[in-house]
Formats: sequence, structure tokens, C-alpha cells
Amino acid sequence: MADTATGGPEEATVDVEVRWHWLKGMYAANVLISGPIGLGALLAPALTRGLLGVPAGDPINFGVATGAVPLAFAIAGAAGLRAPLRLSPVLGIQVVYKALFLLGVAAPLALTDGIPGYGLPVVAIFAFFAVGNLIAIPVPYLFGRIGDRDLPTAE
Repeated sequence: MADTATGGPEEATVDVEVRWHWLKGMYAANVLISGPIGLGALLAPALTRGLLGVPAGDPINFGVATGAVPLAFAIAGAAGLRAPLRLSPVLGIQVVYKALFLLGVAAPLALTDGIPGYGLPVVAIFAFFAVGNLIAIPVPYLFGRIGDRDLPTAE
């Protein structure tokens, strides 16, 4: 069943149901949430630590985990707003690494010592993206018989 909602040049030839609003919404969320966090962590780390309540620590891990990775997803999110289906694997990568964090780091902490207060916003943001992306990702498109060969090129 093809979704005829406004979604972009790809919509006319895709024969799977695509939740266009969710898909574009998750790209926009990357731009609006991940972008400022990542940019802030890279350009104003002390301010960003204070706003997020993150204690001073290793600048390398903070720069990667809170700076470079979220900013990369924000940039990919901006591109995804233009070509939602072609960039949907980016959302899949985000689901995998955020789910791994939630299951491998947050859940064990919650079951033992508890998640520190400064970690709660990170857990909430990761859960939002993991669930939202799972809803948005057009799984039949990514893992079905439909592929890029069936999509027109953007004009």
C-alpha cells in the first residue's frame, strides 16, 4: 500500500507504507535536538556541561559522545529532510547504537546503583530516538525487495 502523503520526490514509486510525518519528524528532531547539543559540546563544552548537568571529566569522551556523534546525526538529519528514504539507514544506525547504550549501560545502572541525575536527560533522549526511529523507519523498504534501483533520482 503506497502512502501518498506529502513526502518528497520518492513517494510516487515506493510501493510500501511509509510514515512520512514520522520519518521527517525524526530527521527534524535530529537537527533540533542533537544539533545544538553536539555543536555546544564542541564549541562551548563548559557551558554545555553546565546546561546538561554533566560533571567535568574526560574531554575526549565528552567531545565524541556528546559533541561529534550528535552533530553528525544532526547533519544527516538535515540531509534526510530532503531525501527521507535514501537516508533512512542513518536512523537504523542510530537505533542500534542507542539501544545498545540503553540495554548495555543504562539498564544495568538502573538495576544496580541507579542512573545518576546528569544521565537521566541522556537516557530520555536516547529512548526518544530509539522508539521514534523504530516507528519512522520504513522496514519493508530497507529490507524488502524495493531498493534504490526503483527510486527516481532527485531532480
